[in-house]
Amino acid sequence: MTDTPEILSGSHLAILDPHCHFRKDGGVRYNMVENYEQLNDHLSAFEPLFPRSHWGKPYSGTLFRFPLRATPSKISNKVISAVEIAELLRNFAHEELRVSLLFLRNISSIDVCEITDDDQKAIISSASISRGSFEVYGPSYLTREVTIQVISADASDKEEWRILHAPFLQTEAEEKLSERLEWSNTRTQRTLSEEKLNPTVDLAVPKEFSSLTKDGRLFTFLPLPLKTEFPIQINCIFSLTQSRQNLRNAGEVGIVRDSEDRYGIDTIAHTCPANTEIQCTSRVEQIVV
Repeated sequence: MTDTPEILSGSHLAILDPHCHFRKDGGVRYNMVENYEQLNDHLSAFEPLFPRSHWGKPYSGTLFRFPLRATPSKISNKVISAVEIAELLRNFAHEELRVSLLFLRNISSIDVCEITDDDQKAIISSASISRGSFEVYGPSYLTREVTIQVISADASDKEEWRILHAPFLQTEAEEKLSERLEWSNTRTQRTLSEEKLNPTVDLAVPKEFSSLTKDGRLFTFLPLPLKTEFPIQINCIFSLTQSRQNLRNAGEVGIVRDSEDRYGIDTIAHTCPANTEIQCTSRVEQIVV
């Protein structure tokens, strides 16, 4: 999409330059509070969300800008047009917005909008989530109800979910994975540490549950393009390729469609007690009640 992403947050504006076209060290960070007059051209790109009247003051939040790639580069040969980005956002709003907030911890709303040439903001769709308090479920699990409301130009929809948070012992995960992958404990521990993986699984079950529904997906906080054909959504810290399109195989280099993460899923599924309902979807109703 871009070769020079920009990040505006707090008192600073960072511009990354992985090709080292203008910075040999690969980027620069400016103090925009002290130097906003010299940064007019850069800041003007953020003006629809960061008005000129606020320049010279810290921004309370974080903005990302992705100048679209106009010519092929070493990062990618794909040139992206504004029309393609608009279609991408509309597809996201239509297909993924209703579940994107399920496992996020600090974000409560998402607005998908388009800024016109005259700096007017047109909202395509928006989603918000209300989260109930966690309650103890079983020996070591937590559960809570959440409600997600999605509003678009021609419709408004509300869906209720039950979230199950199931942590597992680190030592138990290391033992099971070492056994299934035929790895030494040292290699397993090193891999889990390097990939920042932890043995916690979250399940999201729609309150209007049907075992005939097969639209379940894998998540690593946000939805992945990996379907499970379960009637529930599964969140875990998977080891992913950089594109987030596939699970990563720790024993190979490059993008692979099968991964040893599937052994992790399989191991967790066999380790979970029956009341977590991964193995027997006909009993997921017990979580919903």
